[in-house]
Parts: sequence; C-alpha cells; structure tokens
Amino acid sequence: MGEGGAALWRAAGLFLALVFYGLLSAPAPAEIRPAEGMIGALLVLGVGLRRPLSVVTGQTLLEGGSPPWEAPAVLALAVLLWCPLMRGVWLDWAPGDMVRDVVPLLYLFLPVLLVPLLRAAPDRAAGLLAGGLAVAGVGFALRWWKQADWGFGAVGVRAMADGGVYLLNAPSVLFAAIALPAFGGGMLTHGGWLRRVAGVAAILGGLLCLVALAGAVHRMALGLAAMAFAALGLWWLRRAPLAVLGAGGWRCCWWRFSPMRCWGPWDRWPKKPGWPGPTPDGRRRRPRSGKPCHPRPPSCSGRGGGRSSPIRRWAAGACPTPTRS
Repeated sequence: MGEGGAALWRAAGLFLALVFYGLLSAPAPAEIRPAEGMIGALLVLGVGLRRPLSVVTGQTLLEGGSPPWEAPAVLALAVLLWCPLMRGVWLDWAPGDMVRDVVPLLYLFLPVLLVPLLRAAPDRAAGLLAGGLAVAGVGFALRWWKQADWGFGAVGVRAMADGGVYLLNAPSVLFAAIALPAFGGGMLTHGGWLRRVAGVAAILGGLLCLVALAGAVHRMALGLAAMAFAALGLWWLRRAPLAVLGAGGWRCCWWRFSPMRCWGPWDRWPKKPGWPGPTPDGRRRRPRSGKPCHPRPPSCSGRGGGRSSPIRRWAAGACPTPTRS
C-alpha cells in the first residue's frame, strides 16, 4: 500500500472519529467514557503519534520546509498546553480535570496535527474531513433538538435553553450550518437526480443547524453565518448574476406579503420600542389574517399587570398621553 492509500485509510479513521464525536460525545466532555476512548483511538489512527508528539514538544519548529503559518500555530499550542498543565500539576489538580481541559484544546488545534495527512492526499482527505465535520455538526444539532422536544415553534418566540452539555457550542454546528447549504446548492445545479437528492438533504441538514443556533440565540454564530452567506452571495453574483438577483427579488416579495412580518422571529423588529398604536382613523392595526399583531398590554386594559405611570405608558407607545380637562 502506497503513501496515498495509507493516507486515505487514516482519513477514513478521522471521518469516523468526527461522526462518533457528533453522535455520542460532547464539545467538552466532563469525563472520559468508553465513547471518548473509541473516538481517541480513531483519532490516533487518523493522525498518528509521531506528528502530535513533534508538535507538542516543539520538534516541528526545528524541521525545515514548514509553511510560514505553522510556527505561530505550534507556539500557540505549546503555550496553551504546557503553561496551564504545569500550573495544574503545581496546584495538585485532579488528573481527570486536566484531561478534560486538554481534549478540547487538541480539537481546536487538530488542523495543525493534520498537515501531513492533508499533504499526502489533499483532495480526498480534505473532502473526508469536511464531510466528517458536517455530519458531526448535524449530529449535535439533532441531539439538541431532541433535548428541546423538537420545539420548532419556539424559535423566534423565546430563547431556548442550551442544555447541560452545551451541544451547540461545538464549532462543527456552525460549520455545518454554512457549508451544507452551500454544497447543497451546488449539487442542485450540477449533476443528476441522485446529486439533487443529496443536495436537498444537505440543505435541510444545514437549515436544521442554523435554526438550532437561532433558537438558542447564539448571536456570534449567527453573525458569522450571515457574513459567510453574504460572501457566498457576492461570489455567486459574479458567476450567475441573474439567478442571484432573481432569488433576491423573490425574497423581497416574500418578506413584503408574508404574515411572518407580524408573527414569529421578526415579531420584535418592526416596532421594537413598544406596542403598535392606532391607525389614523382610530382603529387598531390588524394583519391580513384579521388577528392583532400584538395583544394590548395589561396596563392599558386595566386587568392585571400592576401599576404603570402615564409617562412610562406614553414612552412605550401603548396609550395616548393623558390630558387634563
């Protein structure tokens, strides 16, 4: 077996490690269980032992032919690994607590450890790595939705809980939310029916991750996703301007005539400071469905809600300014 074949076997082991990581483990596991042991064994199969030992001991810095970005990455890993580890040994921390902190750090610097593997089989190894990250992200999102009892209707209505192990904090969820819709869109435009089915599945998986991040109100992840989609839109605009402009026009029309302008995730945007006031002819604003966009606040109707000063009600826009006769 040549170097390319061995690299593919190692990439397959890394793919399985990432899949089991998303389905069975946690972003920062509290303890080393059999699932973490199996994932660690698969990571050793994919990465090997020589490369991690060379990186954590600094031997990589003495080797020639390294790319310019590798030296700062190795130095950052050495500082973040050895300084807290020596402090934990000095303070007599429990070994399980130190291992629990080291595992997420090694996940963070996993690209530095994968340099030889990606050099040996750049195309297929990179594809397996991206596919494993995407599947892990969808696995985390599915487990989070199961914890939330599949409450899709709560998205945009209230902030949903992250859960005990913070599954959505895994970077693979954000990666899947961005990469899967992009890959799925490419599959829909090129290839036969099998690629189109796979493209639809990829888009649905990405939307599942994106809606999960929106339900838990992960603002930083949503902002990064918005910037990524804006960059992809500009790139697609150069390649297919008519298709992008048509999709944008359809989106504007949907926003103009959709009842979601008064319900759901955009409920707070049009009139965030307070409740909608009356129309010029004295009637309350109503959407196309005939139901009011917002209920009247209790302080105006006189039923519950406690006392509220006229100044506060006027500032909220709920009631007209009281005047003295």
